[in-house]
Amino acid sequence: TAEVKETFDLLICTTVLASVNGDITKILGRVNVRTNEELCCQVIRVILENTQTLLACAYNHTVPAEGKDFGKCAEREDPTGLAIMVKIANTKAHATFETHTYQELTAELALFWRLYCEHVSSPEDTIDITLPDISAVCVLIRKHAGDIFISRQLVLLGKHMDFGDEIGRTNMSSLLREMLPVAAKASDELSAAILSVLRNIYPNEDELNGVVSEVIADAREPLEETCGKVAEGEAEVQVWRCCCTITKLLLQAASKRTHEDPILGGLLKSVVLPAVTHVNPAVREGGVSCLGLFCLLHLKPAQDYLFLFVRVLQHDTSPLKMLALKALFDMAVAFGSTSLGIPDAVLRS
Repeated sequence: TAEVKETFDLLICTTVLASVNGDITKILGRVNVRTNEELCCQVIRVILENTQTLLACAYNHTVPAEGKDFGKCAEREDPTGLAIMVKIANTKAHATFETHTYQELTAELALFWRLYCEHVSSPEDTIDITLPDISAVCVLIRKHAGDIFISRQLVLLGKHMDFGDEIGRTNMSSLLREMLPVAAKASDELSAAILSVLRNIYPNEDELNGVVSEVIADAREPLEETCGKVAEGEAEVQVWRCCCTITKLLLQAASKRTHEDPILGGLLKSVVLPAVTHVNPAVREGGVSCLGLFCLLHLKPAQDYLFLFVRVLQHDTSPLKMLALKALFDMAVAFGSTSLGIPDAVLRS
């Protein structure tokens, strides 16, 4: 029941936090946030749902009074940054984020900051929060660009920011567009995080498609320099895979009305279809995945490019055959096998 869950959650907060003197990063450090992120997220969310108890532990069981200098207090009493993140006075709560307080950001603290901002930005929460200055967070992201885990946590703060500030909006957009091609070669999770924040910056889908397509076009420039020659080198393969990864993320969130969008149509011709017929199987894999997503946007492209999936089933490697088969099943579920012209016996076989 809800009562039992609430009691159990409070027990976790009072017992676990007391055992580490309110330092939540010590709990996370024992679990290893990099390899057990989901488990750590569950723990943090339980604790954040019981903020009063958390503060009591952080301040030796004394909730701070109004007017206390939380910045100075953090350096002396609160190694987690909790004093910077949360201020409770009577019935009203406030939160601030000061990036300059920490010279070196740990993975544990980055995860905590991200989940805290997520928590206080939820519709159910009544905490009045001042989220980080966008330009300051951009500086912090650049500083930790070599750490994929920390970078992703900081980038995801952007999902809860107000991009009404034009300077901050421009700075974050520029940074994320610069990061996206690099992230696409290194981490699908970081790439997805970047695109999710770009979607927050550009809520209009047409504008978002235009911005991301420019990123892809810039990433493709090395391919244009081959002047039509077959690109088989590792560097060229990485460029193709990068372009396919970004295109795939864009298509995953595309609405069904965009199948005739000229920008997506341009990506279909410049990235997806050439990738499907590329000599390298890793590139073809990205192309088939993207084509499957594009065909789910509307029946017509599904009908037009059905033959390509059949060709993969007939002639390609086993992993690619599985991808093509999955795409065919997805299209059959979305549009019906009859509309696609696929006999039911073929799907059953």
